[in-house]
Amino acid sequence: MGVLTTYQQQLQDMVNKGIDAAEKQQKRLSAKPFDMAEKLEESARTHSVKSLRKSYYGYSENAFDQLRELNGMVGEFTAQLISRVEKQVAEGADAIEDGAIDVAATAEDVKAAVEPAKSARKSSPKKAKAAPAAAAKAEKAEDSKEVNAEEIKAEEAEPAKASDAKTEEKASA
Repeated sequence: MGVLTTYQQQLQDMVNKGIDAAEKQQKRLSAKPFDMAEKLEESARTHSVKSLRKSYYGYSENAFDQLRELNGMVGEFTAQLISRVEKQVAEGADAIEDGAIDVAATAEDVKAAVEPAKSARKSSPKKAKAAPAAAAKAEKAEDSKEVNAEEIKAEEAEPAKASDAKTEEKASA
């Protein structure tokens, strides 16, 4: 979010430079009629032209100072907005991180619960002798679960096109 702050500062600097350039140009342009008036007037009237010029420049300087003040207020406002956005982004990232940790912990719990069940089923041949049909069905179900789990892991690890996956399945069969 430092980039946004940099942009905000650059924008303020550009506006200040624009105000300074406009003020300089305005003074230069407005000086021409006064210069001509001073040349044309007699010495008695030069005092009034000089006082008029001084008043005019005072008003214009005041206007440009107010523009600079407004630019400062806009800069403060944008800085507050940027800090609010940065705070919300940080809070969102923390919430996502907490959610990811919870998901990882749940996945580990599920994995730990599934592993003992798999090893218990494979290490009990006595039950298979007692009920051969039930054991055969359980093995087929377990094999299909393992195949499905392996397919899911393969899809998560490297996404492939559906046509490529079907071709690989036919080749392996």
